[in-house]
Amino acid sequence: MIKTKIIVCAWALLPCLAAGATGVVENRGIYATNPNNQFGQEKTITVDGDPSDWTQSMCIAQGSANDMCTAFYGQHENCVRDCYALYAAWDDANLYLAWQMVNVADVRDDVREGDGPLSDGGRMGEAPLQVVLSIDPAKKMTGRVQGGGLLWDKLDVVYETPVDHILMMHGKDEMTGGNAMFLPADEQGNIQYNGSFQKDFASNGITLKMGFTFFGDNLLYLCNPQSPEDVYSASSTWVNLLDSKSYKGYVNKAHNTTYDTFCELKIPFATLGITKADLTTTGIGAMVVATRGESGIDCLPHDPSMLDNVYGTYASDPSTSHEKDDSDTIRCQLADIGCRRAASAPAPAPEVFVSVPDGYTYHADALTLSLRLKNATAGSYAIDGGTPVAFTDMASVTIGESAAVGDEVKITVTASNGADQTSADYVYIKGAGFELAKGTAIIVKPETWAEAYCYMYQGGEKKNAKWPGLPMTHIRDNFYCSTLPSGWSSANVIFNNNLSEDAGKEQYPSGNGLSLKSGEVKLWDWTRWYDVANTAPTALNQIAVEPLQMLALGNTIYIQSERAFDTYLYTLGGQVVAHVQLTVGITEITCLAAGIYVIEGQKIIVKP
Repeated sequence: MIKTKIIVCAWALLPCLAAGATGVVENRGIYATNPNNQFGQEKTITVDGDPSDWTQSMCIAQGSANDMCTAFYGQHENCVRDCYALYAAWDDANLYLAWQMVNVADVRDDVREGDGPLSDGGRMGEAPLQVVLSIDPAKKMTGRVQGGGLLWDKLDVVYETPVDHILMMHGKDEMTGGNAMFLPADEQGNIQYNGSFQKDFASNGITLKMGFTFFGDNLLYLCNPQSPEDVYSASSTWVNLLDSKSYKGYVNKAHNTTYDTFCELKIPFATLGITKADLTTTGIGAMVVATRGESGIDCLPHDPSMLDNVYGTYASDPSTSHEKDDSDTIRCQLADIGCRRAASAPAPAPEVFVSVPDGYTYHADALTLSLRLKNATAGSYAIDGGTPVAFTDMASVTIGESAAVGDEVKITVTASNGADQTSADYVYIKGAGFELAKGTAIIVKPETWAEAYCYMYQGGEKKNAKWPGLPMTHIRDNFYCSTLPSGWSSANVIFNNNLSEDAGKEQYPSGNGLSLKSGEVKLWDWTRWYDVANTAPTALNQIAVEPLQMLALGNTIYIQSERAFDTYLYTLGGQVVAHVQLTVGITEITCLAAGIYVIEGQKIIVKP
């Protein structure tokens, strides 16, 4: 008797990647510290809030749009401070820093001009911005004032990563009073308010200016995040808000870049006590921290302390996030400027970031992928072993148009930085469509939910029923659906587990609903919200030609087959768990989580 073993395991995400004397390096998801081995470039910059002097090759830290606390809690909040990218340059006399901040609330269906996030023209407000520098890695600053007080009386941000200069400035460049650079005043690195340890901007040649625009060809937006873990996951979906082909199906409105803010800062080398030669031979580190006055809410390079208290409540306004007044300890490595500092982590390997996870099952006529190079200067992709297609920076690829239900489509992606090259395969499976009326929303019901309810609302008081809505109709397997009420042209949709008003967070989304129009049939499968193929289903509810003998013991399924063939193990919701090569005899599928699985149209329950 032949016995084959297939192991299926999931591994937890690591918190941060490399670690060194200058701190851990945040390079998960689309985050990048010194991407493409970039450390800024030599160039004289006119500090006027206009990004025309800058180039993308000057980027020293990459962030994401829609990754700060308001994406998860308090979406109505104003003064959005979402850090997107940090840049560096220098000339013979000055260091120049620039950072892009974005306000992408305007792409949400529930936000209109003048609403909370877009009040005051979407501007940031006057809450402090902070730039920190590390010139001598042997020196540290705590971020605290001598005696234990908070900087500017209430800013609760402290540093474990080496920092020896802290610049504090108002979030409006016309407000210059109090803007100052602080130096360590004692051996512990505490701050003191006096002339020798506090240098005001005006007397020391430091200049800050802001413009209301976006700099760059790509604005990568994190779609439908459910928890802070999503911002670090390669399985999350980012789309380019500057490319309608990329964002179509995820957001329904184009982004207005006049809500975004581009900041420029000039610091004379004489004020820092260094020269251009010091910068280019030993390097310095930099980070920008956006605050709401009491705590950090986003920073570049990213540090996880910005998202560690998202669901707590702000003391002065419990409808908004505790991130506004928690205590943040910065541990991640700063971005290097001039060159890679001796204590910094080495450059990461090149890769292609793919917007849809490997093994994903889609139920549309085709699947559109967004590809983005990371720490790479050149890339290519090939579909099902075909001729490679070269691309730079980003590419949008549609696959599976001619695939039949159950077919696999493979895309091979390659990235190179000139010295190193990496390749990876991604396989996608075309799932069955649905035969449903237009204006229908579908969800894959989580196995932990006892019921699936759908709440639909349109504007003020127009709703399909009082909260939590109406029970959804079972379609097949773990798919459930609800249709727009008669006469409705659109709605916002919230799925839930028959929740009362004050129940926990067993709903999606946690805030405003997903957009559904009367001509659409859309599916939320906990990865994407997309238009599905409106055809008769033929895959997961198929009848097996040869019924299999199966037994589940612990976390293992044993399958007896009379012939050898390839098939797939699915969750009840239609997600592929494993490509299974059945042999004549017994095949084991091990390391499975508890749940209901489907193989060749037959269901089996695993209870470890």
